[in-house]
Amino acid sequence: MRHANGVITMDDRYIPGTNMPYTDSNMNAFSYIEPLISAAGGLSLSQVGAITGLEPSTVQNWVKRGWVSVEGKKYNEAQVARILIINATRGCLQLDGIALLLQRIQGSLTDTSDDLLGESELFNYLCRTVRRVTGEPNYDNVHAAAQFVTKKFEPTAERGRLAEVLTVLAMATISSNIARDTNFLLTQVLG
Repeated sequence: MRHANGVITMDDRYIPGTNMPYTDSNMNAFSYIEPLISAAGGLSLSQVGAITGLEPSTVQNWVKRGWVSVEGKKYNEAQVARILIINATRGCLQLDGIALLLQRIQGSLTDTSDDLLGESELFNYLCRTVRRVTGEPNYDNVHAAAQFVTKKFEPTAERGRLAEVLTVLAMATISSNIARDTNFLLTQVLG
């Protein structure tokens, strides 16, 4: 459920960590954002805020803490994807926990040479996992979705670790959405 322009909708789908709707479940979610980054040679802090709903000070805090690295005044594809992952999951997980999960897949958060996969690829796997969950969003269903979306991931030896991290990230994303919607409904009921 989102309320945009004062309208409450139950069936709209948003790209996790953003204010951007999408409906094509087969498409890579980051492909909706990538043209914006390419056209502008990166996104400014205000553009990142417009896409995510984040305050500039929040993103700057993440940069200061080393969770997002930025050189200059523009955020590139990997940095935007990292911000989206953090934003999608932070309603349920502590930021230090998110950083540890990302390190489990990406190694050092400041060095891309040890990454298991690109940041935008990780974001796409997260989005596919969330969209794939059927039935109750419990561990078994979310883990089954994570295993399904990673079934062709190479290197095969790392597939289990990726599915494990995706399970936690997807459960956090779903839980964050439920908490946000619950708080919105609470204000409507009490308001």
